[in-house]
Amino acid sequence: MGILRKILIKETTIQTLFLQARKIACHHCSKPFTYIVTKKGKTTDTSLRFLAPDDNDLKKHMNKRGLRLAKKKKLGEALCPHCKRYQNWMITKSRLSLLPRCWLIMFIFVITILSFTLDSRTFSSFLGLAILLGLTTVLAMGLAVLLGITSGVQSERDNRAKDSERLAKLITECEASQADPVEVWYFHHMGMELTETDASVSLGFVDLTVPDQVESI
Repeated sequence: MGILRKILIKETTIQTLFLQARKIACHHCSKPFTYIVTKKGKTTDTSLRFLAPDDNDLKKHMNKRGLRLAKKKKLGEALCPHCKRYQNWMITKSRLSLLPRCWLIMFIFVITILSFTLDSRTFSSFLGLAILLGLTTVLAMGLAVLLGITSGVQSERDNRAKDSERLAKLITECEASQADPVEVWYFHHMGMELTETDASVSLGFVDLTVPDQVESI
C-alpha cells in the first residue's frame, strides 16, 4: 500500500514567508508602536501525481499555519521608535535562542582546554565531569549575552518598527495603490527580498495592546 501511495500521490511543498505587523505597548516608555514579525515555514499539500496541485488547498494550509502564528504573542524583535529600546522579553528570547549553539561551542572549547590540564582519571571522574559541565554552561551563558540583543538605549534606526504617524502614512499610501501595507513595509521600506522562500503570506495587522485580545487594527 505504501508503494502504491508513492506512485499515485505526490506532495507539493512551498517554502512560505509569513509576515505580520503587531501593535504593542512599550514596557519602558508605555507608548504604543507597531513592529513587523517574520516567520519561515513549509506548506505541504498532497494530490494525485497526474493532477496539478489545488491552489485553494495550498492556501488553506497556509492560512492554518498563519493562524497558529498569529496566536503566539511573543514573537519577533524591534526597537521601540520612541525610546529606542528592546522589550525585555525580546532580549531574553534572543539569548535563549543562541544558548544551544553557544553551549556546543563552549563545550568543545572547554573539553579541549581541560584535556591538557587534567589527567584521564580526573577527567572521567565525577569532579572532572562537574567542572566540564559547569564551565561550559557559565561560558555559554556569557557568550549568549555577548552575541544576543543588548539592553539599554540603542543609537541605530530600526525600520522594523513604526510609530502611529509613520504607520498611518504607510497605510494611506497603500490604499491608493491597493497594495498590502505589510508587504510594502517589508519588501520596500526594509529592502528585503524573497530568497529561499517561494511565497510570502501577509497576516495583516493585529493589536496586542488590548489584554487577552487579538483585534485588527
